[in-house]
Amino acid sequence: MPAEKATYKFATTGSRTDTAYSARTDLIVTFSSAATEQPTAWPARTVRYQPAVDNRNRVKRTPQTVLPLVLDGTPGAALLAVKNVEVQVSGDDGVTWKPTAVVRSATGYTALFDTPGGPTVSLKSRIVDTAGNTTEQTVIGTSMRRLWRSTIGGGSRQYAGPAAGGSRLARSESWTRESSMCRGAR
Repeated sequence: MPAEKATYKFATTGSRTDTAYSARTDLIVTFSSAATEQPTAWPARTVRYQPAVDNRNRVKRTPQTVLPLVLDGTPGAALLAVKNVEVQVSGDDGVTWKPTAVVRSATGYTALFDTPGGPTVSLKSRIVDTAGNTTEQTVIGTSMRRLWRSTIGGGSRQYAGPAAGGSRLARSESWTRESSMCRGAR
């Protein structure tokens, strides 16, 4: 990593077929960093959606959805305070999006929205911390049984192979450094 502070972007996509959970999850983390003396965890966050489920791991479909959110961070990272959390919802696999109300709760945040019609729900979240680091996380086509969260990895790799339950999992990740015009724009 260069000695001077610069802005970096990490992007990963996971897609699944033949699964009851979600068809695709995209994660984009943008953060500023510079070289350090010691190995340092990068300040990435993800959203873990926590719908209430029954003993068969199903969510009861209601006209209004109250969806608890838990913000996770990279273990060992020095995470700054969260400045803003936004969630959008789609009932047409991400073709159109509607903003939700997001309120602070005792355990994190809660998104409140009219439940879209159709067999699946898609969610798009954006987290911004006080330094302007951002996470954009999109889950497309979930049946709302149990929303799985994106995992954070490093480097650049692609994977395709069997996943639990016989579904196919494909994942690709990439690291990019933002252009010098992005430096110091925070």
